[in-house]
Amino acid sequence: MVRYKKQYLEAIRGELEEKELLEELLEQLSKHKKGHLAKGNNKKSKDRGGNDGKKNTQRDSSPDQSNRAIAKDDIIKIIYSHHIGSPHLTIPDQPKLSPEQKLIINWDFEGVSKEESNISTYFKNALATAQKYDISNRHEFNNYELTNIPIWSEMAKFKNFQTMYFPICHQLANMGYPPDELQYLNIYDVAYLIKKHNKENPQKAMPCQRTKFLKMFEVCYGEEFLRIESMLGRKDDAKNFLEYIHQIGTSKQYSDETWEKLQKSAAMYNVHHKKNRQFANETDDYSKINDFSNLTLCYANPYHTIMHHPQELDLNINLVYLGGLRKEFLIVRNPANERLYSQGIYKIKNGGRNE
Repeated sequence: MVRYKKQYLEAIRGELEEKELLEELLEQLSKHKKGHLAKGNNKKSKDRGGNDGKKNTQRDSSPDQSNRAIAKDDIIKIIYSHHIGSPHLTIPDQPKLSPEQKLIINWDFEGVSKEESNISTYFKNALATAQKYDISNRHEFNNYELTNIPIWSEMAKFKNFQTMYFPICHQLANMGYPPDELQYLNIYDVAYLIKKHNKENPQKAMPCQRTKFLKMFEVCYGEEFLRIESMLGRKDDAKNFLEYIHQIGTSKQYSDETWEKLQKSAAMYNVHHKKNRQFANETDDYSKINDFSNLTLCYANPYHTIMHHPQELDLNINLVYLGGLRKEFLIVRNPANERLYSQGIYKIKNGGRNE
């Protein structure tokens, strides 16, 4: 049995008590919100008018609203007492992200999702022609200049999309798409081509930042992460989560029972954007919003939840793991090790550097 110093025992006790309190406060917010919505849906038309001689039911929600406000204040006080972040201040008159830019950010982070219903009519016709007639490979892949696709200039700002340049060209050549008609393609057409490549070449699928971050975290911070989670009684879940990360991109097989256990543990941890994706335009370069430096792993409930509710917070930029609010359960980024990892020098070997 591991024995901890008094300072750690006090930190563990305080953290677990505060975690339970935060969960209760968040549950109060959830209940009050649901109750308020239910009352609003059941109001009679006379509630909007004058006094009908009965108690005004429109005011019945005020105690709930008061309790909700108290719960919000209590959560915020707890967060601020640990100095882990600050409330997000929206920059006035900031240009909004376009729908296409939002999609690009999300696909870069999570991977390209199915959006086939939104492909252009022109591309649908091209697909139908390719299926009906043998026109594949009538053009060389190097005949395609993707900069002629209107949305490509935005997509190419992200490294993960840059890696798809030649795979997209090959897909276009395989379907016999005319190189001089690239200007008719939209963002969903490009996504279709990427997904087709991913399906046909799973080992060379377009990478996504969430997976890349988790892989880096496992190597650079896995040992420290396991130590923290062990202190908080979450060792088994932490080990399962690291195993879940390790198997991503491999063909390793698990029994249904084991796989369900790994997934259940993985659901307890979330990758959080320190500056939320919706505020990407507030940065000098919105394409950097998914960079490792803006990502933090959080224990989901309640720590990731309170980053967004009851208010949006900007988490301290030097944190790479938020397992609790006290310093004993935080991991500070090590840019030097992350650089070594990116160079293929820092590898898994008992959780440390392979020298």
